[in-house]
Amino acid sequence: YSVFGERGSIDVLAFHPRALTLLVVEVKSELGGIEATIRKLDEKARLAATVAGERLGWRARTVGRVLVLPATTTGRRHVRQHQATFEVALPLVSAEVRRWLRKPIGRVAGILFVPSTNPADHRRDSSRAGAAPLRLAGTTARARRLPESPTRSPDGPAIVPGGIWRDTRLDRAK
Repeated sequence: YSVFGERGSIDVLAFHPRALTLLVVEVKSELGGIEATIRKLDEKARLAATVAGERLGWRARTVGRVLVLPATTTGRRHVRQHQATFEVALPLVSAEVRRWLRKPIGRVAGILFVPSTNPADHRRDSSRAGAAPLRLAGTTARARRLPESPTRSPDGPAIVPGGIWRDTRLDRAK
């Protein structure tokens, strides 16, 4: 996106048509600069409705934001070290975020820890040994990059965790 001189890309942009809710997801393999991460996620959430409306025709009333981190001891320790900041910026924890994903009422701002897909993380983190990597259960649609131009694509992107979040154009195409 490039809106009002602010530029960047959204890792995952999902839309729930019945709730008229957009979800901006920032995926990090490790937590680097806390201030920069939160500031950029806030920027993406602020601009998401404009980007989704112009490029995909999605009209949302609510925009939520979630930071996805690997469920490793290191990842959790970094969040605990900055707990006061995260309690203000992204107050919900994984269980609450997952509950919201199943029934998106109101706004969401939280952190979702997911099992890492990197085998080296599992070897280093004995508490997660043998954990399965994150999979979007029930995914039925392709996910792809947003088009660079502001034109709308007839087969827009879809992220369908558990069959809840989808691009409504996919339903019309069937």
